[in-house]
Amino acid sequence: MFYKSSVIPSRTVRNLLLLAAIAIVSTTSAHAQTTVSFCATPDLSIPDNDPAGISSTIIVSAGGTITDVNVALEIMHSYVGDLIVTLEHVSSGATITLIDRPGIPGSTFGCDQSNYAIILDDAGTGGAIEDMCADNLTSPPNYTPHEPLSTFDGLDISSAWVLTVSDNAVGDTGTIEHWCLTFRVTDYVPQTEASSYCSTPVLTIPDNDPTGITDTIAVTEHGAIADVNVALDITHTWVGDLVVSLQHVNSGTTVTLISEGYNCQRDNLDIILDDEGTGGPIESMCVDDLTSPPNYIPNSPLSAFDGLDMASDWILMVRDHGALDVGVLQSWCI
Repeated sequence: MFYKSSVIPSRTVRNLLLLAAIAIVSTTSAHAQTTVSFCATPDLSIPDNDPAGISSTIIVSAGGTITDVNVALEIMHSYVGDLIVTLEHVSSGATITLIDRPGIPGSTFGCDQSNYAIILDDAGTGGAIEDMCADNLTSPPNYTPHEPLSTFDGLDISSAWVLTVSDNAVGDTGTIEHWCLTFRVTDYVPQTEASSYCSTPVLTIPDNDPTGITDTIAVTEHGAIADVNVALDITHTWVGDLVVSLQHVNSGTTVTLISEGYNCQRDNLDIILDDEGTGGPIESMCVDDLTSPPNYIPNSPLSAFDGLDMASDWILMVRDHGALDVGVLQSWCI
């Protein structure tokens, strides 16, 4: 099962600086335009004098063609002239610099003031953010970014969006408190809570064969992944023989769900694997006919798929690496 975040109403974009991980939606029918916002409250420390910086990701699984983007930023930092802030639309690779060490080259070290609670907007009436040097700068008014947000116009909002903030001088530190993306889009397709895809291959798992068997689920629905769970129904004597993996073909990302370390002499699995599973790691569970609920934690985290587009072939591989016991892959779901 793929999980995607819900959409709930709020009042104003300015209020988004005070809210956590929500989305707002409004539609202007006359122009077939929809305004939608997504937020995160990462509360991440920005490492001092480290060009790599720190990143926060918002996963948007709704669809729609971008006609305008604004970015709200709440950054606590004791010397904003140290900061470089970039935004990436991961699906396309498009990246822009929102803030680039304000006050440089006008001064040697840039703006020596603290903290932002601002909105960056190509149509901002407050002037260029690079020219603003005031303590605790806030919006309104909105400010224009270092590079235009119109770079993203025409792209689909469905993507992981990565905000990266770096400190590029010694002596001052800070925190990414909160940030939001507000899009105006056409052809808006609301995101749903979850999508599930299943297969019932009834495939015999060959004994002691490192090649094993594979089964494919083709997902055609687009959307940035926020969470993945995997349901497995495998009948097999001595489940400790099994190695099970899942691959997202478009990216090549592969996760080992059950490894050779699962030394269990019991039979059969009818389970759900879930990074948040409350039943504990699957490889510590050894009982006959193990079932869910509860869900169990896979060998490697399914979060490896987060941020990818779920539209892909998904391949489940099941191998038996011990002699004498056999079984069948009855069904599975993502």
